[in-house]
Amino acid sequence: MKTCFYTIILAMLYFTSAMPLLAQNDQEREYTQLINQQLAEGNCTVAQSFYDIYKELVKHTNPDIERRIAECNNGGANANVNGYVDLGLPSGKKWAAANEEGLYTFDDAVSKFGDKLPTKEDFEELKEHCNLTWTGEGFKFTSRFNGKSIILPAAGYRRGNEDDDDIREGGKYWSSTPADESGACNLYFGDYYVFMGNTLRFFSLSVRLVQDSHSYVDLGLPSGKKWATTNEDGFYSFDDAVSKFGKRLPSEEDFKELKIYCKWTWTGDGYKVTSRINEKSITLPAAGYGGCDGMMYDVVGELGRYWSSSPNDWGAFCLSLGSGGVGVISNYPCNGYSVRLIKDY
Repeated sequence: MKTCFYTIILAMLYFTSAMPLLAQNDQEREYTQLINQQLAEGNCTVAQSFYDIYKELVKHTNPDIERRIAECNNGGANANVNGYVDLGLPSGKKWAAANEEGLYTFDDAVSKFGDKLPTKEDFEELKEHCNLTWTGEGFKFTSRFNGKSIILPAAGYRRGNEDDDDIREGGKYWSSTPADESGACNLYFGDYYVFMGNTLRFFSLSVRLVQDSHSYVDLGLPSGKKWATTNEDGFYSFDDAVSKFGKRLPSEEDFKELKIYCKWTWTGDGYKVTSRINEKSITLPAAGYGGCDGMMYDVVGELGRYWSSSPNDWGAFCLSLGSGGVGVISNYPCNGYSVRLIKDY
């Protein structure tokens, strides 16, 4: 009888001491679920707040949660080693996973970041090809092409001549595109709207950078346009080229300008195109081309054709090149030709 009594007492002591541990485990699970939910929705700051409470309750850290919060703050695990995310956009541009620190006037942003600053067209492309989700503290832009995403926080903005701590609510991000002498284009959003607007240059806004996957050469042309150093992969019909590359596709006039202001030297499998203005050059290979039936002609190294963005009564203009010369001609839009991009900034 005495043995049973002592057994009961020991059991009571065990369960009494275990109750705080069981409660702690329940709290750990509860806060882990809350943190996971906030991270799934892109609410990095809220997730961090829950994690701070979590650490106080359980008296230890969780490396996996810390890693995922860091990834959330840096745009997610989508970023490459250089901190940029490839959203699979038609332009080929990658977006930085995080903002530059601080707020900038337009002139300071252009001076410091140059062509890493997105253009108005870059922001419009981002809006057009991504699904937008308000996270509670900014917008998550998720690519419709590959499902990767970035988050633009509503980091606020500052009007001219205001104190550093007088930050207005909302998100405003500079583009590199001027609107007029006093203003420039910017992305502007609140909790239920996103649009492009114009803001006075002395306002201080956020900056998110882009990275172009192409290298470009400034040939000193009168138009100021720069030419990519390599072709796009594959061959395109005219409609596919215009749809995918838009304004980055050279026009008929761009090809004519290249012909006039450059010296063309046949290399045996294409042309070296050297500027008469600054001696810089690009190479346009005779990459061959395909017909409307999808068949490729056996002319690689001998002939090449490059789509322009300019339609005509025949179909569209293209650059045609071979050992016998170079010309801008018309052809049917269903043919498969090469693409070489330009940029005008």
